Amino acid sequence: MRKEEKTRLRREKIITAALFEFATKGYQGFVINELCKVDGISKGVLYHNFSGKSDLYLTCFQDMNINYHRFWI
Repeated sequence: MRKEEKTRLRREKIITAALFEFATKGYQGFVINELCKVDGISKGVLYHNFSGKSDLYLTCFQDMNINYHRFWI
């Protein structure tokens, strides 16, 4: 598997896990350390892809919005 593909898959894994956490705990209840611990994501990989909680939240929202439009439009 090429490096670009691995990077894309890791990023998708983070977004999928974060979507679940945001949906169940809300923005205030979401803790990056817990996400990393539960889903086996290293903090280094997470912070390499996202600048922090708000960046991850916005990315999740954009991803959800894109998928919604693909499905319905």
